[in-house]
Amino acid sequence: MKVYLDTSVIVLSLFGAKGDPDRIAEVAGLFQAIDDGHLQATISLYGLQELCVFCYDNFPSDQAAQVARLAFHDILGHDLLLVPLLNRAQRIVLNRRFPMSDASDQAHAATAFHHGCEVVVTYDSHYQAITHLLPCLTAAELLERLGERKR
Repeated sequence: MKVYLDTSVIVLSLFGAKGDPDRIAEVAGLFQAIDDGHLQATISLYGLQELCVFCYDNFPSDQAAQVARLAFHDILGHDLLLVPLLNRAQRIVLNRRFPMSDASDQAHAATAFHHGCEVVVTYDSHYQAITHLLPCLTAAELLERLGERKR
């Protein structure tokens, strides 16, 4: 199964251990399934850009660049497919297909669809607007479905 990882999942995997221990276990299981080859996971340059912004917004300015570099190193150490930004024509066409109130989430949905992802893995509620077009699941929901498929 080919899945797209929203930035909310990436940030949670890297920085969520203290703030959300239940979800961090789910996300750790997700990344284990990815690294074990049970899922083909895609992230985009949109996600890396948002990860960088997260680091600069949440860490002291004298540490943010180093934290961002280490975060990129950690996340890219997983077996992930990194995909580019959509070109202008692709964005125009696909953004119409995925009407969402958050433009950055719309870019993620369009990118996931363009690259053939079957599911978006996210903890962001904005994706509920498009679940009829592209399934959007939490890590726990996806792992449950994956377990059902293996039976």
